This record gives sequence, C-alpha cells and structure tokens, in this order.
Amino acid sequence: MAAGARAARQLSAGITRREQEVLQNLAQGLTSDEIGLQMHISVNTVKSMIKSIYNKLNAANRADAIHIAGMIGLIA
Repeated sequence: MAAGARAARQLSAGITRREQEVLQNLAQGLTSDEIGLQMHISVNTVKSMIKSIYNKLNAANRADAIHIAGMIGLIA
C-alpha cells in the first residue's frame, strides 16, 4: 500500500459517520446553523464536531477540511 493511501486510511478511520455528514454539509456550503437544523442537533454541537474534524484532519479552516476530505475520499 502506498504511503499516501495508508495516511488517507488512517485519517478517514478517525472520522465518525456524523462528522462525515457534517463534512458533506460543509462542502455544500451550509452554515453551522443550517447544519444543526438539518441534522437536528444544536449549533454548539455542530461547532464542536467541526473543531473535532479540524483536529482529526489537521485542517486550518472549513475550506482546508473540505479539500482534505475530498482528497482522501470522505466526500465526493
């Protein structure tokens, strides 16, 4: 297995199903408030999940997280 593929698998393994759902919504341009409404969770929970996603993907911001998630196949 190539080093890049192995690193991608390690990154994606730490992302939960709900975090992946948040990532999909971020990629669609939804705000934290909109994501909370769509997922039936509080905006504070959304913000907490986004921070967790940033940490797990080593991302600096939303655009960075979406880019990394796309590169490793977490989102289409």
